[in-house]
Amino acid sequence: MSRILVVLSLSCVAVSIGSTAHAFVHASEDFEAEGGGTGFLAEDTWGNLANGASDTSVANFAFRELSPALNPAAFSTGSVYIAFDFYSSQANEWGGLAFFEGVESGEETFFIGNPAGATEYGLDLKGDPGQGLLSSGVPIDDQVHRIIAQIEFGANDTYRVWVDNLNQAIPNNQTTINGFVIDAAWQSVRVASNVDQGTTVTVDNLVIADSPTDVGLQASFDATLTVNRATGEVSLSSSGGVSNVVGYSLRSSAGSFNQVGWNPIDGRDATDATPPGDGSVDNDDWQVLTAVDSVTDLSEFTFDITPGDGLSLSASPLSLGTPWVR
Repeated sequence: MSRILVVLSLSCVAVSIGSTAHAFVHASEDFEAEGGGTGFLAEDTWGNLANGASDTSVANFAFRELSPALNPAAFSTGSVYIAFDFYSSQANEWGGLAFFEGVESGEETFFIGNPAGATEYGLDLKGDPGQGLLSSGVPIDDQVHRIIAQIEFGANDTYRVWVDNLNQAIPNNQTTINGFVIDAAWQSVRVASNVDQGTTVTVDNLVIADSPTDVGLQASFDATLTVNRATGEVSLSSSGGVSNVVGYSLRSSAGSFNQVGWNPIDGRDATDATPPGDGSVDNDDWQVLTAVDSVTDLSEFTFDITPGDGLSLSASPLSLGTPWVR
């Protein structure tokens, strides 16, 4: 018997930022005004705000001091979660959000965004020697994406990353390192990019918290994948309704997919897409991400920001054609 893993991605259009009895938002910033936000030193400014974001095309190496300094390894929940909206003008040349043990200096112990040499959004785990990169699998393009990272502290720290994905149970990727890198408090945060090589980035709606709910992650979704074993039809539905769906990935380790029968949302998407869709399923521009010869993966997402709210699943099944074979 073959099995299919489904990963459903939801838009972060409406992210609830709040605290619970055992959770706390340690810092947040909407970048609307210099000296704003919470958890940062008011008199210390980014110096590069434009259009409600920190923008390296305005000024690069924008540091801001945390107040108080944050020691994430000591958070009561055992984890730190970092979320923000991110744009990078190109891949390969680095740009993103970094965390330092000093004020505008000192050891850099964590980096999120577009790591050096990367073609996909992800994390640089830093360390000496370096622990390497953790890729999300989502290609870097010229759109705004919501990135969420978690560091779960222990004898061996675990890193997780989500991109345009609010399913806490299924991050885009994760890894556990041998030991740990972060051994002192973070005193400052930096937004920077390799502008000398033409890379500019923007960062917006930053949240640093110690619980998944404070960065918008959800523990479960009311969504059902149905496979008709007689016809091979695959469909998605939700008895209670799920909105803001911006992507999905279906995975079959047994290689049970045949793309000839697949009816993706791409083609049934926005009428102003390239090529244009018929608008019957969603008014965002969807893109198929699956390799043309893959029999193990069916994936498509929308990275559209206008309107960018994705589609809604209801009790009425959304058919994806007949891609399943015995």
